[in-house]
Amino acid sequence: MNDGLNVHQFKTTDSHSSVNVNYINKPATKKLAKRKLRLGRIMAVIAVVGGITWLGASAIDSHNYEQVEHPRDTYDTAEGKLKHGHELNERTFVQDYKIVNENATDQDVLDAIYAGEYDYYLDHEGKVRINRELQGEAPKNTDVIAFSEQFLEEHGGKGKR
Repeated sequence: MNDGLNVHQFKTTDSHSSVNVNYINKPATKKLAKRKLRLGRIMAVIAVVGGITWLGASAIDSHNYEQVEHPRDTYDTAEGKLKHGHELNERTFVQDYKIVNENATDQDVLDAIYAGEYDYYLDHEGKVRINRELQGEAPKNTDVIAFSEQFLEEHGGKGKR
């Protein structure tokens, strides 16, 4: 069987070709595996730290905002959210702001509207930012309604978009 291949010449060739194609450098493989493990551990630590940061930010956010519960509101356990039985609008914002920040004046409500708190209120299911400087005694419902009606009469156009 002579297929034209000179086996004797092939065996005695002085050229150093890479015959051991399947050779694996075990020390290099171990180093690469160790680096992958370290990188994996670093990524896991970053993921854990990121999760803790997100939870911390959520906890801080929940301490800075309050949601006022109204008579027809319900709590959706599946979503874990308060569902309002009324429309969120300028009137409910002014009333909720006064309930959360009991000592708020007209100017405080206007400042909150201009600071974007009304938009936040609409976008976050009625959450009102707590202003520690405006905390006081809980007002009566009739006082809250009177405050909101007077505010909307005087400043109704300033809070609308």
